[in-house]
Amino acid sequence: MKLRNLNTYFFFILLIVVTFFAFKMFAPFLSAIFIAAAIATLLRRVYMWIYHKTGKRAVLSSVLACFLALFVIILPIIGVVSLVANEAIQAVERTMVDGSTEQQFAFKVLSKVEDLGITQTLVVNPKEILANDDIRSTLQSVGQGTITIIQKTSKGVLDSIIWIFVMFFSLFYFFIDGKRIVDRMMHLSPLPNRHEQILVDRFVSMTRATFKGTVLIGLIQGALGGLAVLIVGVPSPIIWTVVMIILSIIPAIGVALVLIPMAIILLLSGSIWQGVFLLVVTLIISNVDNFLRPKMVGKDTQMHTLLIFFATLGGLMVFGIIGFVVGPIIMALFIALWEIYAREFKVQLEEYNQ
Repeated sequence: MKLRNLNTYFFFILLIVVTFFAFKMFAPFLSAIFIAAAIATLLRRVYMWIYHKTGKRAVLSSVLACFLALFVIILPIIGVVSLVANEAIQAVERTMVDGSTEQQFAFKVLSKVEDLGITQTLVVNPKEILANDDIRSTLQSVGQGTITIIQKTSKGVLDSIIWIFVMFFSLFYFFIDGKRIVDRMMHLSPLPNRHEQILVDRFVSMTRATFKGTVLIGLIQGALGGLAVLIVGVPSPIIWTVVMIILSIIPAIGVALVLIPMAIILLLSGSIWQGVFLLVVTLIISNVDNFLRPKMVGKDTQMHTLLIFFATLGGLMVFGIIGFVVGPIIMALFIALWEIYAREFKVQLEEYNQ
């Protein structure tokens, strides 16, 4: 018995097996590599500017571009995370102290609600719940548990250092050899070059659009909302700022999910001007997205608002914190592949649809 093309079958089996184990080795670092690729794409023009200014010295240019990424992107993120962690610990500790600002504010709001007669329709008075020793001890245990969880994150410091090292190591070579790597991947891919170029263009365009249209606008909206929270005197403004930055992925109504309930609570507690002020700020911030997004994103890939929402939220749920970048890029590539399919099989689709 003679098996035709045995060498071909053997080669592809060997290729699949070796590729599988190679993927397993890369798997722990895929998120770092992906983020490095996204940052390299985002700062490509900056790198090329530095490259020409340094007399086309690739290594020096890549080092300078990596330092720029460190000070502009990585260090600010680490700083914000540290601030949020410290403020979260302090907020939890304050809630366990009698007469704290948070408890006084809660009792003040409940007193106003009680004056309006709302609590008469409830089976249990909320003030009694807050005053109950069992409930208070339970909340104290939850608070202690929260602090423990936050403190345990320090055990991941070594993993974080390794992740950052891998990311910058990859970024260094992506700046130098990024175009060569992409060209090599396009050469090995069996897809036509025009289709591969569409996918590459969508990746580049969506990376820029995600950063400018999601990250920067989210930072602006969150900062404005956090400043408003600070002005009206609501506790833990840094935490609320980060929450609003995250919620800003929901176009038009993201920040409002925090500010409107907060404004209602302030109005019920008798803080009239603070509540009205937050409502006005909410109206202004909600329109920031509509005003800034077209100007900042420009000609880059612009997906439908609903797709952006699901891509970002789904990306966060599947890939963690880097999902706000990974999700929209995958969605853009998904749409590009279906556009290629529709273009290449246009005649057949029209025949089937008749």
